[in-house]
Amino acid sequence: MLVVALEDAVIELKSLHRLVGASGRFSFGSADLLRETLGVEPGSVTPFAAINDTACRVGVVLDAAMMAHETLNYHPLRNTMTTSIASADLIRFLKATGHELRVMALHGETG
Repeated sequence: MLVVALEDAVIELKSLHRLVGASGRFSFGSADLLRETLGVEPGSVTPFAAINDTACRVGVVLDAAMMAHETLNYHPLRNTMTTSIASADLIRFLKATGHELRVMALHGETG
């Protein structure tokens, strides 16, 4: 599962699986798994990588606090650049890739 939140969001990884209904605890994906499923390198993970997951193996959870922003910024599959997208357009993009998508409060605070 790909969880996308604001860069300063406080998310408790130990209990996140219960909050989103996942079967096991969350951790950061290994480099090999990121390459295999999302086609990106560590440090370049982005919701845009869903386009590379043509088998739709990865579900996507978007933090509600992040989605309250009109404009969002992400790496365009490489961390050497940043691009902007409207939050509504991000949802349209992810739905167009065929991925399971949820927008939910992740019970974190921003600092």
